[in-house]
Amino acid sequence: MRILVATSNPHKLDEIRAVFQVLRQGGGAGERGPDIDLWNLADLDKKIAEPEEDQPTFEGNAFLKARYYAKETGHVCLADDSGLEVDALRGEPGVRSARYAGVAGPRHVVDPANNRLLVERMKDIPFGERSARFVCAMALVMPNRSAPLAIVRGAVEGEIIPPDEEPRGCNGFGYDPLFYIPDLDKTTAELTQAEKNLVSHRGKAAKRMWEEIKRKVLGSE
Repeated sequence: MRILVATSNPHKLDEIRAVFQVLRQGGGAGERGPDIDLWNLADLDKKIAEPEEDQPTFEGNAFLKARYYAKETGHVCLADDSGLEVDALRGEPGVRSARYAGVAGPRHVVDPANNRLLVERMKDIPFGERSARFVCAMALVMPNRSAPLAIVRGAVEGEIIPPDEEPRGCNGFGYDPLFYIPDLDKTTAELTQAEKNLVSHRGKAAKRMWEEIKRKVLGSE
């Protein structure tokens, strides 16, 4: 089965592919799962204008994107919307995580700008009150259908590193160098890809989506 992943971000595609590959192999159990081929917007023959992500929830934006690209391309489409929720900032940056600083451009420009703004807004928040979570919602839409086939969510709890600490780690992207997971004593940017797939919001959402695809699309248990 071939599924278009509605992203041009290679990091997102790699994370979802890695989780699906492990699940297809049965986690070492011996029985292989269904063969699902993931590709993304960069693989299309034509460039499609991006839809406006104007929904108030991650689930709403994920569904919006999946439905839009399924209609535009005629392919089964999976889309995600993900971001960071900081409790002390009343859930910011939330669904605006990728656009938090209002800066346009490539990721190596946008990510540092978003991180600087987050650090600035968190500078007076004391240790112990810096709780946050990464959230990822995924939606799967079939061509010519208006309703989603599946919508799932994954989340990982943690906290923003103290204001006197430098960003830690060089893996991952976005807010990863600022997001600390106490149980692992690492930021998500310090995790290996395999470690991240086990605990990350996108990894958890991908696992749940895999089960939905098996059950609702491929008819296997």
